[in-house]
Amino acid sequence: MLRCHRHFLVFASLLVVATLVLQGDALAADIKGSVTLVPGGQPSNGVWVSAKRLGDFLTASKSAHVAGGRGQIKIAVTDAQGAFSFHDLAPGQYEVSVRVDSLPPTLAPGGGPVSTVLVSAQDAATVDLTVTKLASFEGVVRRQGAGTLTGLRVQAFHHGDNKAFAETWTDERGVFQIGGLERSVAVDLVATTSAGQYCRVTKTPFKAGSQPVEIVLLPWNPSTRRRVVVTVNLPTGGDRHYELDWISKPEEAPTGYRTTIALDRDGRGELDSPEGVFLVRVRESGPGAAPERAWTSARYYRVDAGTEPLNTHVDLNSEP
Repeated sequence: MLRCHRHFLVFASLLVVATLVLQGDALAADIKGSVTLVPGGQPSNGVWVSAKRLGDFLTASKSAHVAGGRGQIKIAVTDAQGAFSFHDLAPGQYEVSVRVDSLPPTLAPGGGPVSTVLVSAQDAATVDLTVTKLASFEGVVRRQGAGTLTGLRVQAFHHGDNKAFAETWTDERGVFQIGGLERSVAVDLVATTSAGQYCRVTKTPFKAGSQPVEIVLLPWNPSTRRRVVVTVNLPTGGDRHYELDWISKPEEAPTGYRTTIALDRDGRGELDSPEGVFLVRVRESGPGAAPERAWTSARYYRVDAGTEPLNTHVDLNSEP
């Protein structure tokens, strides 16, 4: 009995010491970090950073009794070197992030909040954050009168260009993201289905950070299409590879049809085209292809309803 009593006293003493550490010296942990600008990597001064306490690391939902309890937010401002610090923090889990409401339109957070855990009063954590002067689009593609469309290719063009500078696909929610955009520069976003239907939206990001965009495709019936056999008099010989764009006219229309096929060594390819008038563009493809090596046919090609394959010859050598 004496031994058990002695063990109980030791345990009680340890419990008292642990309680005193948590209640008396808990406000001693630190979080330090820096904020840099992307692209460039320069330190960003005057940026407001918040540290929000999510809860105690042991009992996150029962930490309100601890000094600096759950939900408390502390604010720090970066200095000339882009550094910030928080002192005398209670152990627990914290969410550290750039305050969006403190930034001018020319800047936006470069990422999401960073979560860190301070286990004891002697802990110190380092958190690196970024801000960006670039813009991005977070968009959704859907069918008019229907739901979102998954697995669609979305390309980004500088307004007026016919060579995409970025490409992605919609996810299982019909959502896509395109980043690294300059502010105040118009961008054409083109979503294309596997059947070749496309929709074009022109949008200019006037501020940094993520901006929403929606692309809505018209109702579409791909059943009324005709087989087209294309033979191209290739502009150059050798071992170069080429691909052909078959694009409804006018190309700059907000909706239409566009598909790309590979040409064989004889300049031959096949596609299924809806009715209408189309332009043809041929360009080099594969490793080492030069982006500027592209040729647009000087004439247009018409596809009418029919069941027999339509044979079309395209001569680029005599065309600009």
